[in-house]
Amino acid sequence: MNIAICDDDKVFREKIRTQLSEVEFFKDSDYVFCQTGEELLEAYNPQNPFDFVFLDVDMPKMNGLEAGEKLNKLSPKTIIIFVSSYPQFA
Repeated sequence: MNIAICDDDKVFREKIRTQLSEVEFFKDSDYVFCQTGEELLEAYNPQNPFDFVFLDVDMPKMNGLEAGEKLNKLSPKTIIIFVSSYPQFA
């Protein structure tokens, strides 16, 4: 499985990765880590698309909602899970 974790905070990227490693379904996955929405879109490979993307909503420049919309156009089968520490985005 190919998973991307995109968050501008390294601590949160690592926390998501740690939590996923505890789930049997994600044990043998390949991970890509991105700090920005732009990096996420640059990391996208149509020959090996992401199966899951854990995407922070609040990021500088391109926010997660914008990045998710663009990624969805490139790869409609990718499952995007938005993450945020802000209650208004829950």
